[in-house]
Amino acid sequence: MKTLSDENRKNLDFYLASTESDNLQEVRECRLIKQVKTRYQNEVMLITINPPIAGEPYGLGSKLIDTVMTTPRHQGRTLFPVSQWPLSVYVVRLLVDFQKIDNIVYKGEYELIDWAELYKTREEAIRIISVQLGGREEFLKNCNVPK
Repeated sequence: MKTLSDENRKNLDFYLASTESDNLQEVRECRLIKQVKTRYQNEVMLITINPPIAGEPYGLGSKLIDTVMTTPRHQGRTLFPVSQWPLSVYVVRLLVDFQKIDNIVYKGEYELIDWAELYKTREEAIRIISVQLGGREEFLKNCNVPK
């Protein structure tokens, strides 16, 4: 797994993990690429994530997903600025190269893959996910959390 240097880690924007999806329980470092919009939603973040999401559950075989879009799951919540932490979001994979996206992502260029939450800190994400998992030892060990 590719990890970020300590200097790059200081510049992380937030973290992504899910209390509702087995595929996204692992805490992921996120970096904002830019704000984009769809026909239906102006509150859309284009982000890179580390570690990437395994593509297998989404029919992508061994391909990894390292760039996704997020948008708030609940009406009245915002990403610009983030209205509350943690923030429940839809996680959407791109069907086109993100570098070809200007400011609008069109129908047919993206697909909903899961639900997750954005967290301000890694520690907050680990704490909340581990509570949801009943403090499962294997999860905590994989997160390098001291007992």
